[in-house]
Amino acid sequence: MKTARLCGAWAVWLAATPWLFGCSTDAVDGVSCWDSNSNGECDGSEDVNGDGDCNVADCVGPKGDVGPQGDAGPKGDVGPQGDVGPQGDVGPQGDVGPQGDVGPQGDVGPQGDVGPQGQVGATGATGAQGPPGATGPQGAPGVDGADGATGATGPAGPAGPTLMKRATFQFATIPATPTASQLASLTFTPPVSGTAVLSARGYCNMTPIAGSDNEINIAIGSTLAVAFNGGVAEWGVLNVPSGSTAGLHQLGWTAETTVAVTAGTSYTRVLAGRHEMGATSTDCSGSFKVEVYTGTLP
Repeated sequence: MKTARLCGAWAVWLAATPWLFGCSTDAVDGVSCWDSNSNGECDGSEDVNGDGDCNVADCVGPKGDVGPQGDAGPKGDVGPQGDVGPQGDVGPQGDVGPQGDVGPQGDVGPQGDVGPQGQVGATGATGAQGPPGATGPQGAPGVDGADGATGATGPAGPAGPTLMKRATFQFATIPATPTASQLASLTFTPPVSGTAVLSARGYCNMTPIAGSDNEINIAIGSTLAVAFNGGVAEWGVLNVPSGSTAGLHQLGWTAETTVAVTAGTSYTRVLAGRHEMGATSTDCSGSFKVEVYTGTLP
């Protein structure tokens, strides 16, 4: 190449100033200074400045001596954080340092496991009596114990209140026959035990009968069939004798009986009337009541 011839022709002058054109003083005559392999071709590695042409600008002289250390340049920006390197080996145990100052109180740690039961200590002195605690919930009922022996009967208490029920009737007919007929009835259930006193009162419209007395009997019983089975002392008895003054005779009467009763038990009693003598019907009116007593007088 021509550049090789030029560099060789100027070799004597360039020996004193090789830095001006990049020609080496060791160059061979007729070979360009950039032609490092002396093949006369511009190889890619010989185009040092990469301008696409091999010329004196691509000549590289021999490496000079290391120059003196230059001044330190300004500190560059901190580079990105590098990857963490592998964990190094643990070094030898260092000497124990001096005791540091006591640090601030740390947070309370979690509750530790319960330790083993310690030995029972000596009994301490009895403390002062504390205030009574709140009443606890009611416990479950205990098993019912066996009944104790029956105690002696106590004295009779005062008589309780009187309980009463009453019914009325008007112009109830008693037939001419001696068969009992019902004038009224009472059904009652006493709430207490005691004695029931049943009583009735009223009057009957009666007339004289020629040749015979006109007699009516009135009594109280559990049924019509047994009403007159009791003593006559508790009956009501009415009689218009034969030969009495003609006209209406209104005769009053009373009847009464008693019965022992038990609390909660239902009872029924009827007021019955019948013709004892005479063959004529009669009508009667009045009231029928029951009273329950819980005691008796001494």
